[in-house]
Amino acid sequence: MQENTHNLQKKYQPTPKSYTKGTTIGIGGFKNSTVVKMINNPKGSYAYNSLEEAWLSWSNSQGKFNQGVNNRRRSEYYLFKNNKYTTYSHLDGEYKEI
Repeated sequence: MQENTHNLQKKYQPTPKSYTKGTTIGIGGFKNSTVVKMINNPKGSYAYNSLEEAWLSWSNSQGKFNQGVNNRRRSEYYLFKNNKYTTYSHLDGEYKEI
């Protein structure tokens, strides 16, 4: 019985794509990230000064900063903090609800 419960829990766990709107960072990368550690233990000591800074550190693609990925990360962070879907424009620095 316990094995079936484990399989159900595993089957219905969110995938990294549900957290990153389609950008694959890998389940190991996300679950072991400073972002998750800061969410689970906000009073810990980390290399980043804020959760937002840690979140935005995932703005690279193929080892280089990518503005499109950064815009997506900003929108994801806004969703996390405010429970509202948005787009983010680096041109005007504004969030637009969608």
